Amino acid sequence: MKKDIELMKKILLNVESDQEEKSIDGYDDQAILDCKAQLIDWGYAKGPIHKNTEGSRPFVDRVVIIELTEKGNDFLSNKEKVENIKTEINHNYHMNINENHGIAVTGNENTIINSKFEEKFMQLTQAIHQTNIEDKNQIIQNLNDYKNDKLKLQNYLGQLLTRGAEVATLVPAIGALLGLV
Repeated sequence: MKKDIELMKKILLNVESDQEEKSIDGYDDQAILDCKAQLIDWGYAKGPIHKNTEGSRPFVDRVVIIELTEKGNDFLSNKEKVENIKTEINHNYHMNINENHGIAVTGNENTIINSKFEEKFMQLTQAIHQTNIEDKNQIIQNLNDYKNDKLKLQNYLGQLLTRGAEVATLVPAIGALLGLV
């Protein structure tokens, strides 16, 4: 099982860094294909899976991972935390890594972002803050309110997109965040 998790991590790291490795040391090609198919089936990545159904036993013969899902990014960030434990001493901060759930850690006047979702969310709120939209503070407040409810956040981002020219400069940031929700 540990070897399977290591292979999953290697594949996801390759996808995250836009490197497509045909082979990974210590693993045969079929094991890599099967693991890629599992990553897609389990929701860690997106992409097509092609199974060869000729013969008595079907098998995966081609998998293309297009992108990681939020679940895949969370898997990588949580795995990194376990392997690369870093301790930050802050007497005013009383939350440990288990209570944090990989969302964000603040302390000592800094913010460490541990997920793509948090990064894109922060980029969107900063972009909104820099616009001339009259109700930008209300928009940011609504986004923060809906942040932990995927359905409400998706609906609200869709409503923002319907505002047309008023939010034209925000469309790329909204689209990037929608892709992670």
